[in-house]
Amino acid sequence: MSTPQFNPGDPLSHFLGITGLTLYTVQRCERFLGHCLTHLLTGGTPVSIGELLTMDEAHRQAALGKLERKLRCHFNVPDSFSACLTKFIEDRNRFVHRLFHEPGFELYDASACSRTLPFIEGLFHDATFIAGTLHYAFLASYKARGKPVPDQLLNLVEPPSGAAIPLHELLKPRERTS
Repeated sequence: MSTPQFNPGDPLSHFLGITGLTLYTVQRCERFLGHCLTHLLTGGTPVSIGELLTMDEAHRQAALGKLERKLRCHFNVPDSFSACLTKFIEDRNRFVHRLFHEPGFELYDASACSRTLPFIEGLFHDATFIAGTLHYAFLASYKARGKPVPDQLLNLVEPPSGAAIPLHELLKPRERTS
């Protein structure tokens, strides 16, 4: 069996490239979300990313709500974060489990791929936004406690590049009032 050849100008190659990059970005976001669920949620049983992704809707929303409340206690989290996180979980599950088996999708049909591409690109952007937000919050929480950030977390998720609004403007530590 030979290795597939990809032509940069070919729509299928473009589709597969975006799909692969999205899968990579989703997995990095999942990994960082798992770290945040484990390390930022204290006072209860930590929730693993695997558990979160397989929970029924009510339990998943409760866990995500708890994470968001924890973040909001310490940071000015963008208003869009909650809806984006909920949408990310739903879209991630569709992407991983169902998207390529949905009626009307055929890999070698250029129009089917072009209809699917906006969904995949949206998932990529949501995963990048969530990972960047959680990355900043996680690093800031270590700094606020005066603790060194473990080396394995420093490069876990790259902050999004080319963001319309810089992360430091999106997510600022809350000022303490006496």
